Amino acid sequence: MPPPQVYGKVLLAVGRAPNGRRIGAEAAGLEVDERGFVPVDRQMRTSVPHIYAIGDVAGLPMLAHKATHEGKVAAEAAAGLKSFFDARVIPSVAYTDPEVAWVGLTETEAKARARPTRRRPFPGPPAVAR
Repeated sequence: MPPPQVYGKVLLAVGRAPNGRRIGAEAAGLEVDERGFVPVDRQMRTSVPHIYAIGDVAGLPMLAHKATHEGKVAAEAAAGLKSFFDARVIPSVAYTDPEVAWVGLTETEAKARARPTRRRPFPGPPAVAR
């Protein structure tokens, strides 16, 4: 591990915000919620049936790989295919050192649903069923 560094200034930028209001989505007849998201159905359709929304403006989580898949779903739906998006199966990553990744239910959600859970410390021994 490298030695600690001393810095005179640090720029910290956190968070993203949907821009549904800033892009004038209402002018196209779209519904925009109080936070700036454009509500969509599972086929990425907005409140205007021939307009689709994907990415950060379409809701959480705000992840590029989620937007890519939403775009595929929207294109297929626009072409008349029965394609649907399910945000519960998106892998997430915390870009830390070491990186942490997860997918599916959180441990708390799984326990609340009486689902078996496993925890694996890093570095550490293999996961143990609980």
